[in-house]
Amino acid sequence: MKVITRKQIRLILPILFLAAGLSYAGSYVTSKSNGLGLRLYNTGVRGIGMGRTGIASFDSIEVNNYGVTQWLNISLSRTSIGAIYNVINTELVENTFTTSTTDLTKLNVAIPLERKRLMLGFTLQPYTVLDFKAFQPVISNGKEFVQNTNYSGSVSRSQLILAWAPTPFIGLSVNGNFFFGQLEDRYEFRFIDSSPTFHQVEYKIKGPGIGFNLEIRPTRGIKIAGFADLPPSLDLNTTYTSIGTVPDSDSERNFNTFPFHYGIGTAVKLGSRWQVAADFSYQFWSEAQRVPDPDYTDWYHAGVGFERSAKTRRGKGFLDGIDFRGGASISQLGYKFNDEPVSQKAVHFGLGLPFSNGNNRLDIGFTGGFLGDNSKNLFSETFLNVDFALSIGELWFQSTR
Repeated sequence: MKVITRKQIRLILPILFLAAGLSYAGSYVTSKSNGLGLRLYNTGVRGIGMGRTGIASFDSIEVNNYGVTQWLNISLSRTSIGAIYNVINTELVENTFTTSTTDLTKLNVAIPLERKRLMLGFTLQPYTVLDFKAFQPVISNGKEFVQNTNYSGSVSRSQLILAWAPTPFIGLSVNGNFFFGQLEDRYEFRFIDSSPTFHQVEYKIKGPGIGFNLEIRPTRGIKIAGFADLPPSLDLNTTYTSIGTVPDSDSERNFNTFPFHYGIGTAVKLGSRWQVAADFSYQFWSEAQRVPDPDYTDWYHAGVGFERSAKTRRGKGFLDGIDFRGGASISQLGYKFNDEPVSQKAVHFGLGLPFSNGNNRLDIGFTGGFLGDNSKNLFSETFLNVDFALSIGELWFQSTR
């Protein structure tokens, strides 16, 4: 049995510190007053290229986020690190603006304790994010001032995973989830004849939960998998900070917990190099509030995609050494604007660049699409996301024999 070396520890520690600040770019969807931000769902960069699928996967290189029983196929201890660059163009009734950001999106580690039978894993990924800023001129009691509204913050989910394969065709996992993060509402008022005043509310969220995964392989070329995350037991601590006298604001969160979330997917191999996949995931997002809120509706995602994998033989051409992926998806984002649900439609394309004799890989996923509707929601957005993931593997605890 081989233990982790000091060199490996020096590599892991900076990654852990970086991942502690995982975040994600915002959207006009996060402007919903007293909302929880945009719900994030990222199966993995390989899956992003295939229509954001991946609950059922034949991949043995990237450590993905939701099809964790797939990790049982991993023979080496593996680490996957993800990042994103995105550009969002938002069109409102009287304004248009463009934003872009770069963020870390995941840190996943899988350690086989017994090859293809018992696996220990860890994930860290963003779960929901607030990112909205606005300046609004206001006239009250004959006085004119500017109100600066800033919603910011994020909640992340970490998982400790134990996966077991009782047979070569069945995989099970129990996942200990832990949610943590902070959301902040800040209202700053700039009066013409006085110094600025502000009112700030901070909400710290933390608490444990539990989830399960199951995968079945009826044949070697077909895989069916699913997951279920039960509602966690969360604490919400609120801190108020005010300077000056400001108008009362409706800033008390009606938050209860992150509701039940489930997903199911399938993957089918078509020969030695081709495969197709389809996923469906649903969350009762409208139940996140203690008291029903008409601005909330349930969240869902559906995606389909394909992959043509690289050839493994020597002497292959350049293009034959690359994984090519494509797909499409549709999502409902969990909020209503103008009393209409906000939907998102997207197309996907991806590349996998294997190296180290195919044991490691750089994955790149491109997602382009639009969300919202000017006539129904009174806003619309077009976006382009470029996701990256580096997946590397080494012998850590496994025997070299």
